[in-house]
Amino acid sequence: MQEKLKGRMTVPGIVGSMYGGWGFNLSDQDYYIEVPLDGGGTEKQPIPALSANALDLLQLRTRPFFKKQTSDNDLFQETSGSSFADANRVRLLAEAFPARTLATGRQQVNALFTNGDNFDMQTSFENIWSWPRENRNWRHSDLREVAYPYIYSIFDKFVTTGGLIQ
Repeated sequence: MQEKLKGRMTVPGIVGSMYGGWGFNLSDQDYYIEVPLDGGGTEKQPIPALSANALDLLQLRTRPFFKKQTSDNDLFQETSGSSFADANRVRLLAEAFPARTLATGRQQVNALFTNGDNFDMQTSFENIWSWPRENRNWRHSDLREVAYPYIYSIFDKFVTTGGLIQ
């Protein structure tokens, strides 16, 4: 969720961020349209994707399409942008730049397992043990968090699949 909520939060420090990410720059008049509301008035919405894709790349270097944090203004200066990005690389990656895809573990990635070694832990191991959770659903970190007696068969599968036994 942290990746999806970058730039979309209204309170700082809660899961995502208030800038960057998927939050649109609705302060720059080139990047929004005003849409009438049913009860009167208007609401700012980002320009359509086709219009956004046609924006000039030089313009985007100094006037970002997504929300920016005031303290990151040097990032959008022609003379200081690159050095600012280098100096703040880790923070910008963590807080401002959104992922373009969901986490790899969310779905099977056939390109990584061309020999058929990819498997679904939930369906492969759900009947092997007495699972310590109420709903018996496998969670992202269960490999690390659940006690070995419940998950030893998964480690056995890793050893066998990975050819770790000589």
